[in-house]
Amino acid sequence: MKTITIIILLLLTLSAENTRIEKKQDILYTLKITSNKSNEKYVTSITPPKGSDFELLDRAFPLQVMASKDFNADKKQDVMLNLGGCGSGGCVYAIFLKQHTNQYRLAYIEYLHMPEFEKTKNGQWIIKSFEGFRTDEPDEYAVEIYKFNKTKYIYELDTTYVEKMKK
Repeated sequence: MKTITIIILLLLTLSAENTRIEKKQDILYTLKITSNKSNEKYVTSITPPKGSDFELLDRAFPLQVMASKDFNADKKQDVMLNLGGCGSGGCVYAIFLKQHTNQYRLAYIEYLHMPEFEKTKNGQWIIKSFEGFRTDEPDEYAVEIYKFNKTKYIYELDTTYVEKMKK
């Protein structure tokens, strides 16, 4: 009887683990990345998870990999894409964090203007976005800093301030 109980508990545990893994898989995007002759990387297709409302803004826009680095310090090559939708406020960028071969989690999707990256002591990358906001002071910019939140597994706005650019 003990053996049967143990087998049943083991099967229930494995079933619960499989359900958890399946649910986690539902948040993964499939990206197909290729390189051209100049060794520039492009995404030829993005397959969003089932039930996702993810949609490309400009389907004709080439999905160039703007940055390929380990954004969240997990020793995997993540990618930042320019998704288009460009205007005076910048372009829409997305950061996909690599999970498995061609499988990524979307950690950021938002407008960035003149993005810069800065590596922290713990190996994660901070994203800075600069946007001019005063016509009477063209050398003043609003700066937004996005940091990776390990708990939520996303990049989120951390700090906003005004900075005078050096000439």
